[in-house]
Parts: sequence; structure tokens; C-alpha cells
Amino acid sequence: MPRPLTGLLAVVVVLALGGTGCAGPNSVSTPTARAEQSPLDPVPDEDQGDQLVVLFGDSLTELAVDDLRARFAADPDRRLSAHWYGGTEVDTQAWLDLYPHVGQGAEVLLALGINDLFSGSVADATADVTRVVDELTEVGAARVVMTTVNRNDVGTAPALDGDWADEVAAYNEWLVAAGADDDRFPTLEVTRWDETTVGHTDWLQPDGVHLTPMGGAAYAEQLFGAVVRPAP
Repeated sequence: MPRPLTGLLAVVVVLALGGTGCAGPNSVSTPTARAEQSPLDPVPDEDQGDQLVVLFGDSLTELAVDDLRARFAADPDRRLSAHWYGGTEVDTQAWLDLYPHVGQGAEVLLALGINDLFSGSVADATADVTRVVDELTEVGAARVVMTTVNRNDVGTAPALDGDWADEVAAYNEWLVAAGADDDRFPTLEVTRWDETTVGHTDWLQPDGVHLTPMGGAAYAEQLFGAVVRPAP
């Protein structure tokens, strides 16, 4: 099993308090949770839509967040509540504590998954996704939108050796099948970032995971499109 890649940090979202930059792929970080945080961050004034979209993301989201915020701000129907709570995995406890507060009818965008594969097994990742999607559905989320993980067809990150490609393929296959299973996962929809990135080496930094500015714009468009254009 490859060692976790240390550069995949929690997303820092620009709200009323400002934000920070993304650390490089070889940096070391210690995730920290914010104390005294309200259940859901306030929606910025420029987002006036009636449909609430709650975003949880990692460092890929951080690199795309400016483009993503702009896309949602221009949408008259949706308002975005975006979060950073000191973690990068689906089972980060601070996020698990926040999921029950998304509210009835919310659309939840989980731009997570890659760190789960770095730090654990495919079985662990799919079990965590299953639990979180079930909990979100139980508290009333209308839709849960997730994205597949980039296959890293290019890149030189040392943590991406061994069985990484096979693990990503297995996780993506499970996630896509889960998204298509309306009986078991009635709220889950999946968008294929792994397919979108094929042939676009200019979207990825040398580690084959993090995004260039062009990649960030493409990722933002993919996430936004997955929310505003529901799968048939």
C-alpha cells in the first residue's frame, strides 16, 4: 500500500474571513479543526438562490475554489455554503459532525475520496462513503454529488507507486456503480473526473494529482456542472 501523500490538504474556502494558499505536494501539514464554528457557514451575499448547495472538499477543491465560487455566484438559483474543517478524508470527524446539519432538501457536493485511498484501503473508503451518503440521505439531503478520483496516468509523486492505479480503478468502479444504483443509493450522483482528465496533462501539476490553474478551472466547471445538470 503506498504511503499517504502529504500535500493533500484540507480546502481553505474564501468566505468572510479570507483564505490561504495550497501547500505543495511535498509539504507536511497537521490538520487542525476550527473551534466555535457554527453548524453551517453563512452564505455570501452574492449568492441569492433558493437552493442550498453544501460543499466539502480537499486541496483539489482549494485550487479550484475561486472559479467554483464565481460559477455559483453567477447562478440565480443556487447559493453555496463551502467548508473547511481541518481534514481531507470522508471520515474526518469534524466533517462527520457537520453532515447532519445540511438540512432538508440541500444538495451536497462531496469533493473527497483521494486522500481516503492514500491513507487506507479501497474497502475502507467505500465503507466510509456508504456511511456518509446514508447519513446525508437520512437527514434530508435531496442529492449527494461525488466525483471519481483521477487515475494519475501521468505524474511522478513517490506515493503513487505500487497498486495505486488499481486501487483508484477499483474505487471509481464501485463509486460509479453506487451512483447508478437508485435502490440502494437514491440520492447519490457521480461525475467522472477520471475520464475528463484523460489527455489533459496540462491540467495537472508534476505529482499528477494537484491542479494547475487550467486544471482548477476545469475541475470547478465539472463540479458546478454536476450540481446544476443532474444526471438522467
